[in-house]
Amino acid sequence: MELMFKCHDCGKTFEDPRIEKWVDRIDGDPVQYTEMFCPFCDSEDIDEAFECSECGEYHFDLFNGICAGCLKELAYDEQTAWEYGQEYSEKVEVNGLLAYLFPDINEALLKLAKERLNNNDHVNYCTDDLDAFSDFIKRREKK
Repeated sequence: MELMFKCHDCGKTFEDPRIEKWVDRIDGDPVQYTEMFCPFCDSEDIDEAFECSECGEYHFDLFNGICAGCLKELAYDEQTAWEYGQEYSEKVEVNGLLAYLFPDINEALLKLAKERLNNNDHVNYCTDDLDAFSDFIKRREKK
């Protein structure tokens, strides 16, 4: 796999940056400098880029090999969000009186959850911690 770079200014991806080398003297001693530039716009603001395993595009930051944009797209799937929530479920204590007054509390919560899903709140839940969500996605892919 070739080392790839991406320019922060023009956004283009490339394998071979333009390289300039020169020698300067510091206290009489020669010091060699090397600088890399974008071959498209001559910007010095370039960094190594990594290929997303989902979309194939190059990004500066990946989460377990997946870019933030692809993780957000995956989070829009309600079933994915539901499975992610199941993995990180929490035990909730309910006041005894409330449990008595609302014996169908699970149904009421599911109804409220469906309303929130219509507002895409599940996307924020999934993408709040991209490292954890990407871990979940990778584990799910292995199954």
